[in-house]
Amino acid sequence: MKPVGRERERAAVVLSGVMAGAVAAVGLRCAGRGLAGLAYDQRDDRLVVWWLLVAAAAGFAVFGIGRRMWTAALFATLVCLMPMLRLHVLHQEALHDRGRVERAVVTAEYERGALDAAAYSYDLKLPGGAPAGRLDTGARRLAVGRAVTVTVDPRGEVAPALGRRTGTPAVGRALETGVEAAMALMAAGLGAAWGMRRRGG
Repeated sequence: MKPVGRERERAAVVLSGVMAGAVAAVGLRCAGRGLAGLAYDQRDDRLVVWWLLVAAAAGFAVFGIGRRMWTAALFATLVCLMPMLRLHVLHQEALHDRGRVERAVVTAEYERGALDAAAYSYDLKLPGGAPAGRLDTGARRLAVGRAVTVTVDPRGEVAPALGRRTGTPAVGRALETGVEAAMALMAAGLGAAWGMRRRGG
């Protein structure tokens, strides 16, 4: 009877750990989506940078329960990606649903970083003379005075995107779902490991 009792106890510990991991995963997902929604509503994508602190804390927690460094780094990366992917999908959805294709003129260039890590953004002017907002092009450089095709948000809630309006953000949604699922599975497994460690077995 004793071995059976031990097995039942072990199963209960594993189940409670999995449930704790699942609760943590739901909390992280909801918090990440909430932050992405706030950044979208406030029109300030930089708000998601604060999520790096949450991702780092998650990584340290994983390392603290005795997991390897690569496991902690992977979990922290998945947690970090969630609100960023969500915000990207929100932007894509807005440009797909109400975006307007325009030919705009590049009026000013801004450079961030240095050497090979430089990133560029540009001020644009629409044909009627109205500003189109700041266009981020990453490492791609545009000539000031050049006319470019962009998709703009008539409400001004989302920054313009280079090129014509794309289809629905199916790839972005799929990637977002995959990252969230991978994070949830890892959280459940890590919860089970944490429960076993507390039990001492």
